[in-house]
Amino acid sequence: MFQLVLALLLFCKASAIPYPDIDASLDELVVYYTSFSFTTKEVLGFLLNIHHIMLSERSFYRIKKHLRLQKRGVESAIADIVTKILHLRNAGYTNIGYRSLWNVLRCLGLRASQHTVRLVLKAIDGDGALRRQRHSLVRRRYTSNGPSFCIHIDGYDKLKPFGISVHGGIDGFSRKILCLKATSSNKNPRIVAGHFLEYLKESKKVPREVRMDAGTENVLVERIQIALRSFHADTMAGHRSVSIGRSTANQKIEMLWSFLMQNFTTFWRNLFKDMVDEGILNNGDPVHLECIRFCFLPLIQRH
Repeated sequence: MFQLVLALLLFCKASAIPYPDIDASLDELVVYYTSFSFTTKEVLGFLLNIHHIMLSERSFYRIKKHLRLQKRGVESAIADIVTKILHLRNAGYTNIGYRSLWNVLRCLGLRASQHTVRLVLKAIDGDGALRRQRHSLVRRRYTSNGPSFCIHIDGYDKLKPFGISVHGGIDGFSRKILCLKATSSNKNPRIVAGHFLEYLKESKKVPREVRMDAGTENVLVERIQIALRSFHADTMAGHRSVSIGRSTANQKIEMLWSFLMQNFTTFWRNLFKDMVDEGILNNGDPVHLECIRFCFLPLIQRH
């Protein structure tokens, strides 16, 4: 699989960047070979053995600087990019798009262009890439006055039949994930309030408003928020600092759950369902659910 993807990727990149003509200039040759992320010695070797051009490293760097190729477009080795993408897909990132995957690779310290990531995904899962390309998202209008003005909290129950519950919070302005915890329960008010207090300690500030649903798990969070904001003099102090509505209308946190389902949790749901179908897991047995938490909960939380 690895060799096939690498061969297809090299072919696609070669197709996107045409091979220079016989009478190509030295600048064109440097641009061509630099686009493939070859090392300096490899590029100089190609120039000498294929084009019979002897060039020193200093002259090569001078040409790159003249063409503004000094740091722009330099990627990690293609083999490393393909290996990491295959590893991420095996870890659950099976439905993630190429832009999101490109950001994940950047966070992991790999340098790759979006074009390269898109070609790798197309070579690995062409049907999946086509399905994601056809989807169009119509966004709802949302306004927020600034960071930490309004945070949205809610629980995610898609993995609950297998003993794992998720609770999260997101900043409505920046969409920054403030809290995302995989635990044994997201219906216990003490556990949910603990997540909220942990966020307050880390951020060292109280949000102007907290958006939540009317579930009993949010009772303590509501009381904490009202107590902390009861002595403020703004128009949203006290009880007005809590907004309660239907869970489906809490659009920012629902956007996060939609992203998780498309890019991550579907993998785990299918894995646990396969375990049930094969008789390995009985999700009606509390002992089996504890085993699932012991084995998979730290891994899911880390990802």
